[in-house]
Amino acid sequence: MPRTNGIRASAHCDLMVLDRADLQNVLHHYPEVAKKLQQIAEERCDAAGLLEDRAKAGEGVIPASKSMKRLSIISAQVSKLSAKLTGKHEVQAVDALNIEEAGSEWVTVHRGTCRSRIEKQIESVKRTFSKCILMPNSRFAKYWERLVLLLTLIIVMVYPYVASFSASKVRSSSLQNTGSIPLLTCCYIMDFILFCDIFVRLRTAVVTPNGTYKDFKSIRDHYVNSWGFVVDVLAVLPLDLICLYTQDTDDRTIALYRLRLNRLVKYWRILDYFKNLEKDLNVKIGTIRVFKFVINISLLSHWSACFWYIVACITGMCRKDLCPSSDGLQFVLTDPGDSCNEGTWVDQVNATSPFEEYVSALYWAAATMTSTGYGDISAHTTVARFISVVAMLVGLLLYGYCLSSIAATLANSDAPRVGFQEKLFAVQEFMKDHGLSNDLTNRVINYLSLVFRKHRGEAMPGGELLMHDMPIRLQQDVAFEDAKNTIGQVPLFQDCDEAFIRMLALQTHAYLFTPGDVIVYEGDMGREMYFIRRGTCEIMSKDMTRVVSTIGPGHYFGEVGLIFGDYRTATVRAASYCEVLMLQRPALDEVLDHFPLIAKQFKEAAENKNHLLDLQKACKQKEKQEVRTAASVLDEDSSYEATVHKPSDASVKVFDVNTDDYLNPFRELNIFGRIFSKLLMSRALLSDGKYCKWWEILRVAVALISTFTITLQACFLHTDVALWGFNYFLDIICYVDMYLKFHMAFNNSNSVQVTHPLSTAKHYLRTNFVLDLLAIFPTELIAYAVLRTFSGDSVHIYALVRVNRLLQLYRVPLAFNYLESGVERETDSIRKVKFLFYLLIFIHLLACAWYFNACPPITTTDVPADRFKTNIHYCYTNSWTNYTALDFRTKSIGVQYIISLYWASATGASVGYGDIHANNVNEMVLALLSMIMGIVFFGYIIASVAASLANADAQRARYQEKLTAVKRYLKDHQSNKNLEQRVITYYNYLWLRNKGVDPDSLFDGLPLSLKADVTLNLYQEMINKVPLFQDKEVGFQKMLSMCMRPVLFLSGEYVVRKFDFGKEMFFIHRGIVEVVSEDGCTVYDTMESGRYFGEISLVFSCPRTASIRARTNVDMFTLNKGSLDAALTHYPPIKESIYKVAEERINAVRKRSKAHIGSLKKPEEKAEGATPDAETEDKKDKQANGKATSAGPTILEETSIEIDEVQTVSGRCCITRNYLQWFLDSNRFVLNPDSKFVVGLKRVTSFLIFLTTWTILYQACFQVSSNYILVFSYVSEAVFVFEIYVKFHVSCANEYGDLERDFNKVYKSYLKKKSGFILDVVAALPLDILALAGGDNKQKFLALTILRLIHLVRLYRLSEFFKSWETELNINVFHVRMTKFFVILVIVIHFFASLWYLLACPNKKCKKESWAAYNGYYYENPEDKPKMYELYVYCDCIYWCVATLTSTGYGDIHAYSTVEMVFASFVMVAGQVLFGSILGNIASTLANADSGRVSYEEKLDAIKNQMKDQKLPSKLRNRVISYFDYLWARHNGVDQYTLFHDAQYCLQTDIGFTINKGLLTKVEIFKSAEDSFLRALSLMLRPVLFMPNDFIVRQGDVGDEMYFIYRGTVEIMEGKNEKKVSKLLLEGDHFDDINLLYDVPRRRSVRARTHVDLHALSCKDLKSVLEQFTSVRTAIRDIGRNKYWDYATSVGAQEHFPSQETTV
Repeated sequence: MPRTNGIRASAHCDLMVLDRADLQNVLHHYPEVAKKLQQIAEERCDAAGLLEDRAKAGEGVIPASKSMKRLSIISAQVSKLSAKLTGKHEVQAVDALNIEEAGSEWVTVHRGTCRSRIEKQIESVKRTFSKCILMPNSRFAKYWERLVLLLTLIIVMVYPYVASFSASKVRSSSLQNTGSIPLLTCCYIMDFILFCDIFVRLRTAVVTPNGTYKDFKSIRDHYVNSWGFVVDVLAVLPLDLICLYTQDTDDRTIALYRLRLNRLVKYWRILDYFKNLEKDLNVKIGTIRVFKFVINISLLSHWSACFWYIVACITGMCRKDLCPSSDGLQFVLTDPGDSCNEGTWVDQVNATSPFEEYVSALYWAAATMTSTGYGDISAHTTVARFISVVAMLVGLLLYGYCLSSIAATLANSDAPRVGFQEKLFAVQEFMKDHGLSNDLTNRVINYLSLVFRKHRGEAMPGGELLMHDMPIRLQQDVAFEDAKNTIGQVPLFQDCDEAFIRMLALQTHAYLFTPGDVIVYEGDMGREMYFIRRGTCEIMSKDMTRVVSTIGPGHYFGEVGLIFGDYRTATVRAASYCEVLMLQRPALDEVLDHFPLIAKQFKEAAENKNHLLDLQKACKQKEKQEVRTAASVLDEDSSYEATVHKPSDASVKVFDVNTDDYLNPFRELNIFGRIFSKLLMSRALLSDGKYCKWWEILRVAVALISTFTITLQACFLHTDVALWGFNYFLDIICYVDMYLKFHMAFNNSNSVQVTHPLSTAKHYLRTNFVLDLLAIFPTELIAYAVLRTFSGDSVHIYALVRVNRLLQLYRVPLAFNYLESGVERETDSIRKVKFLFYLLIFIHLLACAWYFNACPPITTTDVPADRFKTNIHYCYTNSWTNYTALDFRTKSIGVQYIISLYWASATGASVGYGDIHANNVNEMVLALLSMIMGIVFFGYIIASVAASLANADAQRARYQEKLTAVKRYLKDHQSNKNLEQRVITYYNYLWLRNKGVDPDSLFDGLPLSLKADVTLNLYQEMINKVPLFQDKEVGFQKMLSMCMRPVLFLSGEYVVRKFDFGKEMFFIHRGIVEVVSEDGCTVYDTMESGRYFGEISLVFSCPRTASIRARTNVDMFTLNKGSLDAALTHYPPIKESIYKVAEERINAVRKRSKAHIGSLKKPEEKAEGATPDAETEDKKDKQANGKATSAGPTILEETSIEIDEVQTVSGRCCITRNYLQWFLDSNRFVLNPDSKFVVGLKRVTSFLIFLTTWTILYQACFQVSSNYILVFSYVSEAVFVFEIYVKFHVSCANEYGDLERDFNKVYKSYLKKKSGFILDVVAALPLDILALAGGDNKQKFLALTILRLIHLVRLYRLSEFFKSWETELNINVFHVRMTKFFVILVIVIHFFASLWYLLACPNKKCKKESWAAYNGYYYENPEDKPKMYELYVYCDCIYWCVATLTSTGYGDIHAYSTVEMVFASFVMVAGQVLFGSILGNIASTLANADSGRVSYEEKLDAIKNQMKDQKLPSKLRNRVISYFDYLWARHNGVDQYTLFHDAQYCLQTDIGFTINKGLLTKVEIFKSAEDSFLRALSLMLRPVLFMPNDFIVRQGDVGDEMYFIYRGTVEIMEGKNEKKVSKLLLEGDHFDDINLLYDVPRRRSVRARTHVDLHALSCKDLKSVLEQFTSVRTAIRDIGRNKYWDYATSVGAQEHFPSQETTV
């Protein structure tokens, strides 16, 4: 029935919905209750009908008074109910403040005098405001919230500064006491606002998930019981009043400032505000987190600086009472009146003002918290060291938290793209593997890319709606607003009820089409109708050469197929980017079920064949006209901007300037517009054209180059003429780019490409023109107009003002975002390039800023006294350039740039040696900003790496979790080792082929036309080989091809088994299958690619007539009976023909079977429908194998060495085999790559590569001669040569997982492989023999060590080993990756340490200007070196390398020469990238490994909240939580029932039969059943778990399942007494088999005594199996009647398996 009333939620509502179908399922078991409910419903309906009849007759009309009385009663009841829900207090609303009103009407009665009326009104206003409640979303509440947040920010920044820096100057005579009065006044005003905030919060409604508290009592209770109230009260406590007890004025002022620091706890309000913002889905969480991190970093750095200063000046004066003792190790207390310059860091910085002191403290805070630690400002007291430790830890946690949050944000934001990309790559691989044409492949890729740009991977066309989880009514409202302009305007639905349109709109699916895509083909069969939402389409002629008409938004087509189910009458193609709504007939029928009248009209229309003939006739007449008709309505796209984008490779569109379409837009312009239009070309650059793409690449390259050249010119090389010329050349390119941008085509809001020059020019002016103009504006001309000279530093100023060119850098992130946003390409390499450019730009800009800050241009004619000249620059004498030990003045400009780059690398990478550090306030500010930006920048890179790795590895992690669950399941059920190995091997193979992507879903979401094109291209040849489907219509073949499903079979696995019922037909695409006997020992036939079998089972669902097994790894396609039947409903003549041919073939099979029974000598058992050449293949197979036995599996035995049989042809003169031939034949064996010998050899050689890499580098750089090392090296070389010999015999697997068994192919593959024989031979070349050619021993050893560097090529082998190891699934990924990272770290540290020594001491001769000389390793006489010299210097090199790579940077060993600075800079950056990559890998590995647990915990938290919300008893809650804890402990939350759903049917039945056979055969009703039935039934058993003392069933409950006890003990309770146990059931027992046969209530209560594992079998699942085994059905019914018939009839139970007539 239709709804009789509209019902709306007046507050947040939680509803319980009961569906009619669910109610009927329950009432089916309770017929008495069903009758009562039906009677009540009929009475209510009758009463409503009688009332309506009486009203129509004019009788029984309720008087108005009674009606009002009834309404008042109802209103009173509603008021009472709302009072109970919301509280007793009545609340009135004030419109000006948007305040909620919760009381009754306020009625004013005019009584008394004017004075009394005024008093009453005043009293009323007081009462109103005393009861007013602010709503959180009101204007006043929002502004108040922002005011409090702003004041809180001011307080937390100002109060610490006042308590530290201002308080320390109180004792100074320069500070007047009156100066603090304005400050204190402002402070108390802010305190008053904070105090008022408490009262405002007490009057602000509280929004909760369960509703909004609007009454004062609820608000007060909620606020007072929260931590917010405690913090708010602590923040306004007047602790500063304690200072009144202090006698001294200065001490009182200091105490006043510092006792007010309790206001800092108010900072929780800011944190809570950001927390609430992050929960809001209407804001971008990335932006919110950026602001939060900026505030947190700034605030904590500020607090650290203030407390650092307080430690030095705790009493208001800097602490000179703590000074270092003479030994420099301890601090002693001196006379406070004494002066000690070395007592605190404040004395060391020599600050002249509080601001400089603050900058110095902030500089220290940034250096400490970012772990840069220059060391120029450090702690000298115990308290200061404690503060330093706290600052270090806070900084570590703060930046670590920021990094992890950024990583999580990036990972979550990129997860949809990665998931969609995995599917897209799987589709690409599938199409490439099956040889689809490039044109069709590109169509699919372009379409999927377009879908991703539209829905961002959150929805797929034809799948679940994007807003499916909203209430159905809200979904209908959204869909109706969108569909009323499309579906609602179609004549077919124009007069339909609005409710019908609402429901119909939800059944439509939107599809996207690119220009040139065919939407429907003429002659195809389809039951879909299409509505154009956006874009234009073309109706094509029959020969596809002419456009008959063009249709646009609001038009439709396909109604013939929707109504009549007839052939398409025309081909429709997309003319532009289109969005089309598709309505399918099954969806329409589903809606029509609710509207019988409309359904009747549709049925009558479908039966009117005359109307169909008229439509077909009209289409034919229209086709003969040969003219193109314009669309009646193209909306705004009919303008000149809507230039249809035809599929073309053109990059430039040329307009005919004499046409009206081109000239009309110009005629509408004013005089200035016409002048401007004369400058435009009559051409447009198409955005998809190759010219546009190449030009954009050039433009981005210019922006990148300009970033370096402009800053170099502004800071270092302002007098370089060549650089000026080059920069002006880049400017010319930018000007040309601006002109071309006026002609760049674009897509409008309707996805139509606009190409008219005037439109493109207007679009550019509205978008990027201003920014491009600012980025290229000649600002140096303005500077010249002011200065009018080229003398002095004016050229430097001209170069400086040109930095506006850096604005064009905005193109770079846009370009990378565009490249990364696409899903059709890999983004890892793109991101690496992006991070490389960003890193270079960041370090370069820091270096330029650092140098420019020290050496800015001079704006006066005279050189100031505080400057000194170096090269072409004048630098400050108090800058870092004058305090460095590198003799900066005499260095060239290139060396100075390298020094600046060295500081930028050390600071940005947080290494901070301290050899170059800030010396004035400006440098400190720049340095602290550089530190923070550096750690944030590198943190962003690390976070991006972690996010990319986490998303890239997520699919593998999920698959590995499943594989772990499979292993655990097989282990728990004690399956045999052979079956366990088969299952694990199968899932490993499945990962190798599909990477965890379901091949059935590859083409989901494609439009039907495109999907049909793809599948027909794939399967048409196979379909035409089947006699059943030969020469059938193309439309029918398209339907069949869309139903084909790819499947994989591993070598040795059964495809089908004899006597199993089948509903599928198989097509062999790749590989070989065998027709074998029941025991699998005899092979009767083999079938290869292109063959098929199972067509009889496809049609008749009969038992298999033979067992078929995969001889090799096989790729097949299957077609099931359900899909065939669905396709045949549209083609009745084809259905009749197929059934006729199938009957002929099944009769032929029966004749062959009878002949097989009569034949005893040559038994033949062929596959059903096997093709005629099977006999020939069988003969070939027998010849190849020597006997008709099963071929061995492709995967060799683990330790086997297989020797191929080689036929030797003997000549006339040679009768016996010679020894050489015997030796060659004996070496033609093939090894399994997974054998223990091969795997062990690979691991040994990898370990030797690791060790020899260390020895080769150590000897080459340190020139240490050791016989032990040389002997070890040459023994290792022998092992490597032996490995080359072995690799000639190691089998290799192709991309399909098949191992090669032919020795000739194996060794040729090793020879041809790029990283095979050639690489191994090059790495094993004994070039060190050349070192013996001449020279003394030192020269020979030097040549030997250098020539041995060729062996480092083997490092590629080491990387291949780890890469191969990581791809395995039966490993602990975390342990493998940690091992890899350890090896990489050791090699990298050793490599950099060796080079560090080589730079300072080439050939063991140290340079004077090197780090080695400054650290005591320089000796004029080599004989003076100590015995352990090499070990000492090597340890120091390792120490420096580790300190630099880890950004510790003590600074005791640092660079001195230019070469060392360059190398150190590279090591710093490389260290950040290396450790960032390692940390990202570890984070992603742990995150993915724990993702299943996190998801399960989220589910458990939701369950806890739901139970809490429903106010369930605590005992029941604990039981539920304990159950889920146990479920996780047993299965890790994996559903074991669906665990093997992606395995093949035979493998599934093997698993189920092995585990459940013992349980099923113990049941009396299944004892006589055949094995094929038990195999099918074993798949239906569903595992369930029960906790101790949990009831499994209760007496009297309804259920149709029986239970098998697999593990544990259960108790059968006695009668209705649930405390007394009558019987115990153990493992292997079963109960309630009667419920499987009869619809009876449970006869006994059953309770779990221990943890119990049960297997449940439902009646529905049993029925689905018995449909194929009629004889077993009869036997089960007979046994059930013998056991339970008497009891069932006594309770009037219905039989689940009644007698039925069987048709043969």
